[in-house]
Amino acid sequence: MEIEKASLAFLGLSHPIRLQIFNLIVHSGDAGLRPQEIMLKVEIPHATLSFHLKQLQIANLVWVVRKGTRLFYHCNEITLGNVSSELIRLNENKVTLNNAIITKPRIKIKPQLSIKVLKEQLTKE
Repeated sequence: MEIEKASLAFLGLSHPIRLQIFNLIVHSGDAGLRPQEIMLKVEIPHATLSFHLKQLQIANLVWVVRKGTRLFYHCNEITLGNVSSELIRLNENKVTLNNAIITKPRIKIKPQLSIKVLKEQLTKE
């Protein structure tokens, strides 16, 4: 997954309410979920819900189908799969880095130390 698309998807999921809304939509399955159903479950005003649904659409995490006057929101399973794969890939890279041999010991940074003192500590090692 391209880094721009991944960051956009992560940004879309970065708000607790959006994450809760997305979770509801994912678990709605093929039927999708209407905004009124989401509003009742999340207990937020319509304007707030509209904003968060738009953000999820911009992040390409959900898509909407209009049936008459009703809207149904569905999970974009391709984007969800790509985001999941990206997280797995990042975790695999982290494991590789954590198993690497570290040649320089880490120093503990104390908040009261100035940058000058930290530089002196680093040059001593």
